[in-house]
Amino acid sequence: MPISNKTDKLVTISDSEIQVPVDVQSVLPKKSELYGADETSAQSISLDIGGFKLVEVVCEADTATTFTVEYSFDNSHWFTYYSSASAETSYNDVFWTGAQYIRVSSAAAGSAGDTVSLIAGAKP
Repeated sequence: MPISNKTDKLVTISDSEIQVPVDVQSVLPKKSELYGADETSAQSISLDIGGFKLVEVVCEADTATTFTVEYSFDNSHWFTYYSSASAETSYNDVFWTGAQYIRVSSAAAGSAGDTVSLIAGAKP
């Protein structure tokens, strides 16, 4: 396979020692998603992020509500990473963690027909 080196000359790699992981799933992002859920009820999702450390959280709501992002090392004792100071319609964040679990939730708000979406994902 030709590649470019620092001097922009093409070189060919042959008999390479590059190895591809057998378990492709281990390199794919993990995620938990909840789309268009009833905002008149409190909603929550959780995710076992395994050995991944980079977490992305996306929250969207039709009507202003409060969002909470928590993390846990054992899925029993939870610690607050973020909690809305006031009602908001969206929250997005990317952060590093050493925890095993992430939980994202929204408080009940709005009226019939209002929806909320919660997404938590983890990357290697």
